[in-house]
Amino acid sequence: MFGPDIDGTGGPQYYKHDFTFLDSGLGYASANHQTGKFFVGETTEPNGVPRTSVAQVGMEVKPRLEHCRLSIRPCVYWSGFDSLASSAIAPGDFELRVATALGSTGIAVESWDEADGGQFVEPVRWSDVWVRTEPNPWGGREYEGVAVPGTGLQAETIALGSRRYLIWVLCRVHVAAVSGPVLSTSASAGISCHAPFVVIEENPI
Repeated sequence: MFGPDIDGTGGPQYYKHDFTFLDSGLGYASANHQTGKFFVGETTEPNGVPRTSVAQVGMEVKPRLEHCRLSIRPCVYWSGFDSLASSAIAPGDFELRVATALGSTGIAVESWDEADGGQFVEPVRWSDVWVRTEPNPWGGREYEGVAVPGTGLQAETIALGSRRYLIWVLCRVHVAAVSGPVLSTSASAGISCHAPFVVIEENPI
């Protein structure tokens, strides 16, 4: 079992890494492996380009078995919000335009061979915690929950004792808005997460 490195000891059972990625200059994010807390927010820009940003904390695993299956089972408390809006550019005319906001938690696995450094990055396993898509929208919503294996936040990967594995627990938001000559739409969203522990189990194969 892994958890936040609250005392900063750097022990093998603690999270060791944190990382954020922002898809626009309007986004914000933070991640802290010592607290196990991470959050990210994003807003659409006037050009209407969809935006996706992430924050994550990570831990390192060196399998004891020569061949095994790693079972990754996080517990993540999360809360989020979105705000979708539309406004008329040409009053009196009608046009249908859609805006979207999405929040997710996920698991990512990277590994490298300790002898030759060969690196492999697996696709992220995402588990959406909310999705909101509305035509000509107006208004905000708030959400909260716990992401665990029972809600879809889990992953398994084949592992080798000759490789070291970096396991990430992530959160992301995605926003998209489409504007036309008559109606303009916008979207913003944010998600805040706390991962008190992650269970990683080696199962022989």
